[in-house]
Amino acid sequence: MKNVFTPHDEKGFTLLEMLLVLSLILLLLSLFPLMMNVNLSASKVFPGQDQEVTMFFNHLSKDIREATEVVGGRNQLLIEKGGNESLFIELMPSQQIRRLRNGLGHVLLLERVRSFSCRTTGRLVHCEVELTAGVKKQRTMAMLYPYERREAEGD
Repeated sequence: MKNVFTPHDEKGFTLLEMLLVLSLILLLLSLFPLMMNVNLSASKVFPGQDQEVTMFFNHLSKDIREATEVVGGRNQLLIEKGGNESLFIELMPSQQIRRLRNGLGHVLLLERVRSFSCRTTGRLVHCEVELTAGVKKQRTMAMLYPYERREAEGD
């Protein structure tokens, strides 16, 4: 009789090949949750939105530094500057923050905003923006020329 199982006819995987394939599969499976987290966090904030919020706060900070008086509130901010100049910043129902200078013009500052609020304590102005993605950003800014100081210098 002929022996069916001879070394020349063996076809299959060696133990080394099986361990190599198994380790590659485990490596890919261990990276899968990390890739899913990156994908989910990228979908929460629109591309470039962090930069847009930073630019918004930089513009707001410049205006507040030059202000003589700042009146904050929910979804709006009034900035009084010297020389009969005023800025009104408000959150529109279209989820956009816009700025009016002396009641004229319409400058879009930020989009996809759920809420916007500012409050003043002395010379400091604390502002917070919540985006529609649920991300909250805040910044504290200082007035360099508040109204009280200019009045005292004039006397």
